[in-house]
Amino acid sequence: MTFSDKSTRDGAEEQARQAIERGAHVLVYKFIDPITDSFVTAPMLGISPQIEAVEALGWQLDRFSAVEGKVGDGEHIAVICLFRR
Repeated sequence: MTFSDKSTRDGAEEQARQAIERGAHVLVYKFIDPITDSFVTAPMLGISPQIEAVEALGWQLDRFSAVEGKVGDGEHIAVICLFRR
């Protein structure tokens, strides 16, 4: 895991932790990952560890939606996740 991956994962984990401290039961979080080749199916290695980190705190992924878009010179995918606890 690169520093950037760890930093992003830790950010999602911290936001999930803060939501618990506020007493929230629903958390909506946006994960963004670069697309290396949109014509190939492949694991989304940048997003999986982030979802796992949030779920490790007791949140359960309930629903998600994804959208692709162009940012700068590259394509990215945004995954909007609804977690419940």
